Amino acid sequence: WEPRAETLDVAVRAALGWRYAPESFTQDGTRVGIVDVMGRWTEPGSIADEQVVCFRVRTDEGREITLVHDPRIDGWLVRV
Repeated sequence: WEPRAETLDVAVRAALGWRYAPESFTQDGTRVGIVDVMGRWTEPGSIADEQVVCFRVRTDEGREITLVHDPRIDGWLVRV
């Protein structure tokens, strides 16, 4: 998994069973709401023994995307 240079501003909420889940994000100055978190998993990060947290979400526009949180840098990235 190779992160992109562009990071997102993501608002999170408390989640049952997880510490947090995304509720919206801002991309290119536009706020995008998240209506459903369809799944959550971890993957190896860019450094050995580091894990990123991935969330497959459905936006209020009906798109399905994967938001990736890298706790090491407290940054968020997007995979379409």
